[in-house]
Amino acid sequence: MQAIQVLNGIGYFGTDTGSGIRIVNLANPAQPTPITRILPTQGLFTIVHSLTADGKGHLFVPHYPADSQVQVWNVSNPAAPFLQTTLVGTDTDSVHDVTVKNNKLIMAGWGGQTDIWDITNLDTTGAIRLGSFNSGVNTQDCSMTDDEQYVACPRELSNGDVGIFNVSNPASVTRVSTLTQPGFGIAASSPSTSKIMGKLLFVAWYQAGLAIFDISDPAN
Repeated sequence: MQAIQVLNGIGYFGTDTGSGIRIVNLANPAQPTPITRILPTQGLFTIVHSLTADGKGHLFVPHYPADSQVQVWNVSNPAAPFLQTTLVGTDTDSVHDVTVKNNKLIMAGWGGQTDIWDITNLDTTGAIRLGSFNSGVNTQDCSMTDDEQYVACPRELSNGDVGIFNVSNPASVTRVSTLTQPGFGIAASSPSTSKIMGKLLFVAWYQAGLAIFDISDPAN
């Protein structure tokens, strides 16, 4: 298992070995029930390194490490998923992960170019790219504050850091701070996945375990 998402009692389990995405009913966690499986023979990417469900019937699957395509699978009926559309990011390398917050979609570019999309009308007129910004090479993922004003983007590389950006104007994003390992006395090879919950930023930071930051003031 490489990619896992559980939402509304449904689990989505992806692998990067070509066996697709398994969709499982987890309403009773003690008795998981397989619903169906999405396979490469249906058009799914062979490698599923990450996936994101938005709770509105969509499953986003980046084509990492091949390119910047992101497939949107319609899973409104989990028993009959279908490929709805494919979005293409601006990163010249690939999209490593996708984050959804309300009607915003963030594509974390592995080459350092991260895109912000409006997916309000994804099912009708489609997604609209609002802007892009340089988050730094090897951007692992991005997480957004509840007010959609800031995003945090860890970079998965030796002595990597976490950039915090003001995205209130997606067409003109600015960096407000950078969390570095020396700055916080963190001894580890790299930060990895991040999650923002309320005023707290959680970062899985390799050998240092879970680092938790107060971002009440994102600039400090």
